[in-house]
This record gives sequence, C-alpha cells and structure tokens, in this order.
Amino acid sequence: MEDESNEEMMKEMAAKRVWDCLMKFQELDCINMLREDVPMMLREFMGRVGDAHRKLQEKLAKAHHEQMMKKMARVRDILTELQERLEMAHCKLEYADYKMMIVPYGATNTWFTNLKGVSDDLKDISDELFQYMDAMETMFSKVHWYSSFIYVYQDLCLPLQISSQIRTLGTIHSRLEEILKQELNLGLNLFDLDTTVEHDTLVGGIEKDAENLVEMLTVTHSSKGIYFHGIVGERGIGKTTLAKIIFNHKKIKDKFHSLPPIWVDVHTNSTSFTIMKSIIDKFGGDSTSTNNWPDLKIILNDLIRDKEIFVVLNDVNDSEVLEEMSNLIFRYLDYITNNILVTTRYESVITHEGIYKHNLLLLSEEDGWALMCKLLFNDGEMGNMQHFEQIGKKMVNKCHGLPLSIKTIARILNTKEKNRSEWEKVLENIIVSLKPSNKTLPKPVYLLPYENLSPYIKQCLIFCAFFPEDYIFDKNILIQQWVVAGLVKKPSMSTEDWKEEMQLSEEVANDYYVELLESNILQPAAKCLYYDDKAMCRMHGSMSSFGQHLVHNYGYFQGDVKALEEAATSPSSSSIQKLHHLVIKNHAPLNEFPKIVKKQTSVRTLVFTSKLEITKLPKDVFQKLKLLRILDISGSDCRVLPKSLFKLVHLRHLNLSCLPIKTLPDVIGNLINLQHLILRYCGSLLDLPESIARLQKLRSIDLHQTPLMGMPIGISKLSQLTSLIGFVASDSELYCRWEEIHRLKELRTINIVNLEVVDVPYSVIYPVHIHLTDVTLSCQGEGQPYQEGEKEKMQKCFEVLSPWCKFIQHIKFNGYFGPEFPRWILDLPFDKLKKLDLLKCKYCKKLPPLYQFPLLEHLRVEDAWSIKHIKLDIGLWSNFPRLRSLILKDMPEWEEWTWEPSRQSHSVMPVLESLEIINCPKLKSLPQGLAYHAKSLATLTIYKAHSLEKVEGFTSVKIAMFFSNYNLSIISGFPTICNFEIDDCPKLDVTLLPQTSPTDAC
Repeated sequence: MEDESNEEMMKEMAAKRVWDCLMKFQELDCINMLREDVPMMLREFMGRVGDAHRKLQEKLAKAHHEQMMKKMARVRDILTELQERLEMAHCKLEYADYKMMIVPYGATNTWFTNLKGVSDDLKDISDELFQYMDAMETMFSKVHWYSSFIYVYQDLCLPLQISSQIRTLGTIHSRLEEILKQELNLGLNLFDLDTTVEHDTLVGGIEKDAENLVEMLTVTHSSKGIYFHGIVGERGIGKTTLAKIIFNHKKIKDKFHSLPPIWVDVHTNSTSFTIMKSIIDKFGGDSTSTNNWPDLKIILNDLIRDKEIFVVLNDVNDSEVLEEMSNLIFRYLDYITNNILVTTRYESVITHEGIYKHNLLLLSEEDGWALMCKLLFNDGEMGNMQHFEQIGKKMVNKCHGLPLSIKTIARILNTKEKNRSEWEKVLENIIVSLKPSNKTLPKPVYLLPYENLSPYIKQCLIFCAFFPEDYIFDKNILIQQWVVAGLVKKPSMSTEDWKEEMQLSEEVANDYYVELLESNILQPAAKCLYYDDKAMCRMHGSMSSFGQHLVHNYGYFQGDVKALEEAATSPSSSSIQKLHHLVIKNHAPLNEFPKIVKKQTSVRTLVFTSKLEITKLPKDVFQKLKLLRILDISGSDCRVLPKSLFKLVHLRHLNLSCLPIKTLPDVIGNLINLQHLILRYCGSLLDLPESIARLQKLRSIDLHQTPLMGMPIGISKLSQLTSLIGFVASDSELYCRWEEIHRLKELRTINIVNLEVVDVPYSVIYPVHIHLTDVTLSCQGEGQPYQEGEKEKMQKCFEVLSPWCKFIQHIKFNGYFGPEFPRWILDLPFDKLKKLDLLKCKYCKKLPPLYQFPLLEHLRVEDAWSIKHIKLDIGLWSNFPRLRSLILKDMPEWEEWTWEPSRQSHSVMPVLESLEIINCPKLKSLPQGLAYHAKSLATLTIYKAHSLEKVEGFTSVKIAMFFSNYNLSIISGFPTICNFEIDDCPKLDVTLLPQTSPTDAC
C-alpha cells in the first residue's frame, strides 16, 4: 500500500513538474508575444489619444480663431462707424464750400486738415486689420496643429495687437468728437452766401448787359434753328446773377409764353443724358419712363412741337457736354427756334460757329467799393463810408474786382465792429489772389481766388506747394499721389443703366488738375508730348510762395538735410515730430541715407528730389518709417533694395524709376496695399518676379522704356489694374501670353510693345474692355527691312487688337509695318477720339479717313515714308471742328496736299492753333483752303520743306518759324504783329516781311 501511495505521489509530483515546466514555457511564449505586440498596441493607443488630442486642439483652434475674428470684426465695425462719421463731416465741409459759407482766416483748411489726419489714422488701422486677417487665414490654413507658433500668435500677440487697435480707435473717436465740436466755433453756419448778387446790390454795367442780351434773345429770327448765347467769366464774377436777371425779365416771359423758359443747373457730374432728362421734366414731361435715347427724343419732341423755347444751361464747364447737347438734342429740333443761354467759366466751352459770347468784366475800384458800401452801410451812413473808404478800397484791390470776393469780405466785416482796427485785422488776413500772369494773351487771365477752390482742391494745391518752387510735376504721378494721400473726393457712383463707364478717383483728380491749370495756379512746364503740353507742369511762382506759407502748419517739410536737422533740434520742433510729408532737396547729391530722415516715424510721404549716390541702402533704412504711403527714390544709384522696404504694409505708391536694379525680390509681394508701381527707364531690369501677382490692389504699372524680356505669369490676375504701360508681348511659355490681357477688364490705358515677335491669335484681344480710353500698339526693329509676308502677318496681328470701346480717346501706332492700317480704325465708331498718333507706319500709303473722328483735337503723322498724297475730304459733318494741333513730320515722299477752298457757311478747322510741317522735302504747296479757314492758327512751323516756294494768307498767325527751306521765296499775308523766326532760307528776302526785325529773321 505504501509503495502504491508513494508511486502515486511520485506521479503527481512528476505531473506537477511537467505542468510547471509547461507554464514556464507558456509564460516565455507570452512574453515573446508581448514583446512583439506591445509596441503595436502602444502605437495604436497613442494614435487614438493623438486623434482625440488633435480633434480637441482643432476645436480649440477654431473656437479661438472665431473669437479672434469676432474681435477683429468689432474693430472693423468701430472703424466703419468712425469712417461714416468722417464722411458726414467731409460732406458738411463740401456743403459749406458749395454754399460759400465763408470762414475767416482759412479756418476751414485747419478743419479739413484735422479731418484728414483722422482719416489717415483710420486707413492705417484698416491696413493693419487687413494684414492681421490675412495672417490669421494663412496660419489657420497652412500651419500644423502641433505648431506652438499659431497658439503663441493667437493667444499672446494678436490679442495684444487688437486690444491696441481698439484703444487707438477710442483715441481717434475722441479726436473726431473734438474736431466736430469745432464746427460751431468755426462759424460754419455763420455765412450762407449764395454765389449770386442780389438785384439791389448790383453795380457797374450788369443791368445794361442784361438789357442788351434780352434784346438779342427776343429778336424774331428769319429761320428756325439753334441760337446759342454765352456768358463767360470767372467764378463769382456775376454770370449766374446776369443770367437770372435775363431769365426773369418781362420781355423774356412775354416772348416765350407758350412754353415758359426753363433753368437747368449743370453740375460737375452732369452728362448730356442727365441734362436731357432734366429738360424733359422741367418742360412738364416724364423722363422716368425710359432710359433710351430715341424714346427721350420723342418725348421732348412731343412736348415742344411748334413752340419757341428758351433754355438756360447754368455753369457748363465741359465742352463735350455742350457739343453733345447740340449734336444729339437740339440739332434734331431744327423745326423750332431753340434759344440757349449758357454760362461758363471757360471760353473753350463755347466753340460753336456764330455763337454770341458776352465776357463779364471785373469791377473797377470805384464799382467794387460801391458794391461793398451797399452791403455794409445804410443810406444814412455817408460819414462812415468816407471814413473807411481808404482801407475799404485796399480790400477791393486785393479782390481784383471779383464781386464774390468783395461780397465775402463784406460779410466778414458785418460780423465785426465798424472801427479801423477791426478792419485792419481783416485786411491783413485776406488771402491775396494773384494778378494776371500772362500779359501776352489778348485778355487778362485771372487765377481763381484761393478761397473759391473746393476743400479738396485746396489740399491738392497745398500738396504741390511743399515741393521745391522749380519742381516739375508729371501729371499722371501727381494725380496718383493726390489719390493715395487721400486728397481726392470719392467719385459718385452712377446707377443709370445707360452709363457703362464708372468714374475713377484718378479721373476726379484729373478734373482737379484741369481746374488748377485753368486757374493758372499750375502752369505747363514742357511740351514733352508734342501736343500734350499739360502733361508736365510746375506751380506758378507767386502761388508757390503763397503755398509755402500755407504748408507751414500742416505737417509738410521741404528742404535739405541740414535744414531738417536744425528744425528738429530747434525749440519749436514739436511740429517736426509730427511730419507727414517730407521732400528732401539737397544742393549736392547724397552719399549716405540721412539719419534724421530715418527718425521721422510719422512720415507718410517721402520724396528725394536730390540724387542718392548710394549703391546699396542699409537694410534697416525704412524700419521706423512704417506709415509710408508714398516713396520716391527715383534716379538714385541704388542697385539693391533693402528688405525693410518690403515690410511697409501701408505703402501705396512706389517710384523706382531710373534705378540700376537688375531684379526685384520676390518679397515685393508683401506690399499688399501697393496701388501704383513705377519702373520707368530701368535699363538693367529684365524680369519681374511672379510674386507681383499677389499685389491684388495694384491699379497701375508703368514700365516705360524698361527692357523686360516678358511679363510675369499671373499678371492677368491683377483685376484692379486700370493702367498698364509697357506690357511686353511674348509667345514664350516662361512669360504671360499677350492674349491674357482680355482678363484685365478694368483697363483704361494699355501700352503693348514688341508686337512683332508674336504669332497671330485666333480671337480679338479686347472684346470686354468697355472702359478703355488710351491704346498704344508698338513694334521694335526700327530701320529693319520686312518681307511682304511679314507685313501681312503684322496687319493680321493688329486686326485682332481691335479696341472696340466707345470711350476711346487716344490711339497710337508706333513702328507698325503692315501695308495698310487695320480695318477697325476705319470701321469702328470712335466718336470720342481726341488724339491720334501714327508714328513710323512706313509702309502705309494713305491715311485713314480722318472725317470719322468728329472730336479729334490732335493729329500727328511721323515717319510715313510711303504717303505721297494727302486729301482732306471736307463735308458738312467732317469739318474737323475740334482739331487744335496738326503735326506732319518726316514724310520724304509726300508731294501733294489737296484741299479746295470752300466758302460754305460752316468753317473747317475753326480752332486749329498749331501746325508743324517738318522734313517733308517734296511738298510743293499748302492748300488754299487751309489759309482761308484756319482763322485761329497762332503758331506755324515749316522746316526742311525744300520744294515749298510760297506761304501766303495766314492772317491770324502770331509766331511763324521757317528753317532750312531752300526754295521758299515768298511769305505774305501775315499780320504785322507776327513774330518771325527764320534761318537758312536762302531765296527769301526778309526785308519784305511785315515789321520784321533783324534779330527775328536771320
């Protein structure tokens, strides 16, 4: 038994040992398995944890992003509210100007300047807000979730920046409130002056003028038609007053009793269409039923059929409007008598043949003093009148006989006590208008008084005044700078269905430019574009000196580096610390960037008129100039642009012309607010970076005479471009294809070069460019002979470049070597074309039919080697009524110019002012009709016309120049006052010329 039990025990122990061994093997196997599975399990576990963490982080990021965007939206809302209040303040200021609410001593300028300062600060915040939002969107879409940078930026940097913006907006809000409170203190409601003069205060001969005009307007005409009468004179001289006397005259009421006379005020933005509607409404019709021209004409015809009408068009200052009114409206009403009285500031508005012009004269000293007395003294104050006569006449003389200026001074004096000390204070502070500046003109030309300019134009004038006195402005650059500096009123948006063009801010600024030229405040500086002598200008000397006085307290500084340093260290340097506009003019070139300039942290405009002889600017040169909007370092020796330049987020206008740079860095794409990029005459620049396509606010690129190989791919994405000068045509895949131009739908100006290298596209290039006004098409390869196949290819190429647009005003061909001009210049209705340049079109044998361009003002034909005969087709509708300048140059085969003299009632070229015939050796004679009809011709130039024998009958010419005309023997029929300049005309006897001095004819 014991043996059996021992045996059993032994078996159990053995089994246990076996089991233990099996357990040990199993444990070892599990461990090995765990060694293989644990990493995989850990990875799976961490992956799930990571997914959960990532989702959580994404939710947090989105929530934080939304929170930041809400904060930025709050900033944007505050910004919008302040901008709206600012707009209301500007509107009030404009209304004050429109109603002539005169504020003494230039207080409106201070108010306007303060408002502009607030506006600039708001724009700065707007730029920064756009930058923050762009950065947020970029980071949120591109930065990985595990990057700590996005959280540091969102949690720390951005909230601080936005909080700073909100605090700044609070400060600006307080400033704006203070400025708006000044309204009552400034007395904007003190004077509500109408520009007309009350009837009981009339002086001088205005009543006699009214009687004479009434007699003329009430004459019964033998034939029906249009009868225009014009009243011309400066603003404030009494045009509207005279027109109202006529309009309300009993004889006028009696004469036009069947259909009462109507009065239409023509505003700056008025068009012939809006005037037409106004006329219909004033005659009792309904113009709201249609926006179609033919329908409106029918409505007007029905209203005035078989009736004699009298219409006053008040303050017409656009000659095109009057031209269209005549051609599109009144011409179709010739079965009735149309009596139209027009008031205008400019004689150029009234160019119709047979129109009666009445020029209002300025008041004499006695009449001016009589007007002031009527406004200031009662009938029983004769003693007072005599007591103040001397000082009063001094004021009148400062007003130069302008009734509105005299009336303004009188209203100011009415607020003062009648004592000499008060009057002397007013006399000292009267802003002096300028005397006539051009005594050679047939009548004096007076500048508009400074106080009669609108607040916006005044600020544009002040902007010009802070440049050196002899500084020459480029029209296009100046206009762009005005807009960028915030000096231009936002254009009004037209909702009329018929109007396809939208006015740009640059077009509004162009109106300012024209007004300053018409006022003689700006003067043409150079005839750089042969007929466009207004493309370069300078300030009138006296006005520049006056303007320098105005800019003193408006954050402007102009001078050399030494003067700036002295001003900064002077006791009254507080104004220097707030400089907004800085022009550096050194007597010698600068060989280092001025340190004092780098410290001007508030500067928004920086222009160097002196050359920077620095090949490499310091990297940090613009680091502190963060508010710069306008930067001009053109003409410097800089070969490498500093990185700090491309961090100027507020920069809008950049002029790098004439720099020896070979490339632009890719970081130029960081200038997200840049609107104008000027790269003229950069002779070493061959390419532009593709990053330029990121400049989505870019409005103009000027590459004139910069030899690029092609345009960067993506430039067609710049949807806001309105001007592209120097687009290099290319068929290379490395550059933007020229067909891409059709995507730039806002273009107004396009200049394409190198057209000879491209293949003919299959479709027209600009079918959608409804806003185009200026087109230049150029080929290179001057003097290169071309085969017939190449000529035909070029003609086909130009055929597809048809700029179909009814607003085209300027077309220029340069280097075109096709055998004929493209058909579209013959067929398309360019009825607004003003300028036509046909340069180096050597293989075209005849000119296009010029009679198709009724508004053509300037024509230039140059290097036309194949033209032998020019024949002007003159007819009733093709009399070149607006042509002012005609240049015919370098035409070696031109022999005949035929134009039969016409004695028809309509004149031909009635306003032609300048004629130049240069290097046309085979031309035999001038057409007789030219001398007979061109009664406004003032300047005649004939050079190297070796076959020309005589020039006769030009009775209106004042300056005649004859150079190197070998067979010219007779000059006759010129006025005795003509100034002759003659040289190298061997057959001409200069002693036979009328009153010619030896110095003039030699």
